[in-house]
Amino acid sequence: LAPSFAGAAQQDRIATTYRNQWASLQGAYVTYSFSYDHYFDNFNSGIGVLLLRDVAGSGDLALTNAGIQYSYDIKINNFWHIRPGLQLYYTQMGIDYFKLTWNDELTTSGTGSTTVELPGFNVVPNMDISTSALIYSERYWGGFAVDHLLTPSYGFWDPTNEDASMPMKLTVFGGAQVIRRGHLFNPVDESLSLAFLFRHQDFFNQLDVGLYWFKSPIMLGFWY
Repeated sequence: LAPSFAGAAQQDRIATTYRNQWASLQGAYVTYSFSYDHYFDNFNSGIGVLLLRDVAGSGDLALTNAGIQYSYDIKINNFWHIRPGLQLYYTQMGIDYFKLTWNDELTTSGTGSTTVELPGFNVVPNMDISTSALIYSERYWGGFAVDHLLTPSYGFWDPTNEDASMPMKLTVFGGAQVIRRGHLFNPVDESLSLAFLFRHQDFFNQLDVGLYWFKSPIMLGFWY
């Protein structure tokens, strides 16, 4: 979501995700991710590592990201903190041309092989940067992130083509704990939180709203 969350748990944290969407179709959408972050209390700093790979379609259109994240926690007063964050990552887009079907292979006189001159690039590597800021207290949080500051190009025919560059993406998020229950000197054992997520990239906009109910050790969430 944002590099400001690196180290936000103030302890070691590992997360991994596997998603296989539309598995019954040929060339299903498969995503893998892995992350690890740690908080250095003596330096008020969080460090994170994030790996992501996404493969889509019959041509194995693949996106690979591998990056490092850094955040720094600034205490404003006894209630509020600000955490600026920065992410530097290597990103790579790739495709397998030999798994694609070209127009001359669809004709009745087709020979099963294409006469289309394939592009000289099937992998496009780039570097990219993201930045963010998070403000939070015990019950409230909010912030923003800006991705693709270097607007890397993903043009396979011509990697220098500016028309194939990735537009910057703006993300705004926030939330609040509206119910918080616990016992004196003990951690919170039940809470209800509301949250929102807004994303803008090029001419696309998306708004998500949701809630989380937590009662130790279970958390349930619903988003629309």
